[in-house]
Amino acid sequence: MNEFRTAGASKVIEYPVFQDFIIIETTKQRLVIHNDEFEYILNTFFNNFKEGKSKYIQILKKWNECIGFSAIEEGPSLINDIEDTIEAFKLIEGVEKEELFKITNKDLKLILSFLVENKNEELKIRKE
Repeated sequence: MNEFRTAGASKVIEYPVFQDFIIIETTKQRLVIHNDEFEYILNTFFNNFKEGKSKYIQILKKWNECIGFSAIEEGPSLINDIEDTIEAFKLIEGVEKEELFKITNKDLKLILSFLVENKNEELKIRKE
């Protein structure tokens, strides 16, 4: 299986951050995002939704409502609204240099590339 990792998921981050990851995967590829980078993404999704810039996408709903991949049981979820998810990712502005609790523009390009390349595949998202 081909695996791609964001900067935060590629290195061991010491206390006070936990080594928790969000994984988006197909049967052949997976993308690993550090949980704190993903929290930054989700906060941006929510702000963009509140400002009317994007739709209330499925990933955001599951995060806000603690269901699916974001529930206590943490079961995997299918991403059914991939086109809207791609559009929501396009609105995110990252940082140029790596910063704790943020995501870089380089990693945003990696995520977008992964989603676009696999938009016709069954995409699952889960925590690890």
